[in-house]
Amino acid sequence: MTTPNPFDSTTILEGIRRWVEIETPTEAPEQVNKLADLVAESYRGLPATVERIAGHSGCGDHLVARSSWGQDAPGILVLSHLDTVHPLGFIERLPFRIAGDSAFGPGIYDMKGGAYLAHHAVSPGLH
Repeated sequence: MTTPNPFDSTTILEGIRRWVEIETPTEAPEQVNKLADLVAESYRGLPATVERIAGHSGCGDHLVARSSWGQDAPGILVLSHLDTVHPLGFIERLPFRIAGDSAFGPGIYDMKGGAYLAHHAVSPGLH
């Protein structure tokens, strides 16, 4: 029996695509919360807790995910954001696509791609 490669680029890019295709302009908290819903749900069944802190002043919610792994040792803080500067509908002008060794889409470099990679790295069994 073989174990799937957790670092398979096709799997990772598919996850990034799902995040990028949920448009999350800062001024559209309901959209930011759509992605927060997806992220929070992905922790279901894992040895982790997810705390959701309601946004205020017109901003989306915050998620605090804490793994139960290594609680007796210093940890690693991963901090990111899920909102983007791109307005709703920008995905039509810049759809998710891969060209050669690069992937494109609204917010992919700041910062959905990196946020997804961190999420993927600490979430074994999700993919």
